[in-house]
Amino acid sequence: GGGVVIGLIRKAVVSTQSTGGGKGTGSKRGRPSVAAEKLPPNDPLLTKQMKWLWEQVVNYEDPEERKLSEMFMKLPSKKELPDYYQLIKKPIDLKKIKQGISQHRYRSLADLAEDFYLMFRNAQEYNVEGSQIFLDSVALLSVFTQINESLQKGSSGPQDPDKPTPEAQQHQQIQHQLLSQPPGQQSHIPAPMVLE
Repeated sequence: GGGVVIGLIRKAVVSTQSTGGGKGTGSKRGRPSVAAEKLPPNDPLLTKQMKWLWEQVVNYEDPEERKLSEMFMKLPSKKELPDYYQLIKKPIDLKKIKQGISQHRYRSLADLAEDFYLMFRNAQEYNVEGSQIFLDSVALLSVFTQINESLQKGSSGPQDPDKPTPEAQQHQQIQHQLLSQPPGQQSHIPAPMVLE
């Protein structure tokens, strides 16, 4: 039933912009448990790649130079939007994802991607199709998917300087195939002519 949600969209939009209203008492509740389970740090390159992905999403602007990520930065509080928390089972925002990166909660790019997808799915589940935040979540999902793919292909973002690019890897494979041919096959190559 989409009808009920329509009246809430404006409220959601207003409340996300008024950050700093609450004193953040609710957010402290879950913190000790996370701090208690201090996870071993990730590889510095992986952390760098995660931060880069996060920044690409946060800084993305549409053709009108509007930053789409602003609505996803911080969720409204339970007090401001109680029904959101009843409907959405795993609330998450960009601030929480950034925290997760710095606390090494994500052990791979796939782990990180899961939370990005969850955040966009939540927005699409709660907001009416065609509303601005719904459309923004679709656009940002596509942006994230593209940059994540290009990062994994090695064509953008922080890369391991020792790891060859896909093109170089292909070249190495061809070299390897040539070298690993059985000696019999190489005898087809004409021997250099020796003139006496």
